[in-house]
Amino acid sequence: MKQKARCQWVKLGDQNTKYFYRLVHQRRTRNKISQLVLPNGEVCTDPSIISKEILDHYMNLLGRINPRSEFVHRTIFQDNCVSEEDCGLLCREISEQEILNTLKGIKGDKSPGPDGFNSTFFKKTWKIVGSDIIRAVKDYFGNGIMLRQANATTITLIPKVAEPKSLTDYRPIS
Repeated sequence: MKQKARCQWVKLGDQNTKYFYRLVHQRRTRNKISQLVLPNGEVCTDPSIISKEILDHYMNLLGRINPRSEFVHRTIFQDNCVSEEDCGLLCREISEQEILNTLKGIKGDKSPGPDGFNSTFFKKTWKIVGSDIIRAVKDYFGNGIMLRQANATTITLIPKVAEPKSLTDYRPIS
């Protein structure tokens, strides 16, 4: 709820007050896209049509999933940029301590992932979930394949203007 209210001054959430929940409600109301001017000029208020238009717009703008290139063009590496010693360090197996230190380096109150959990959750439940996270990270570095679900993101539309009307009035971030 703290993240939904965006109360930066609240250390670990508020005391279930009407004020706190009013902030959440006010923010949700302000951020909701309740109407949209479609490319043909028609004003739409149907949430399912608005969702479809947003999805179509950004699929056309950002493109579809493209297969990645498996080839590295060696011409971009004119000189030996990395020493043999550094190459060995880059290719060594990642340690459990490196994974834990990386997690500890992430601020706890930043935006949660698509699963709704932010880094505070993983820090506080490390004794329970730590071995699974370590196994997943090591597996990725071992075979180079990441589960699709782990690489998912949420795209959020940020209004560029005070009263956005069309999709060009929003800026996508992920």
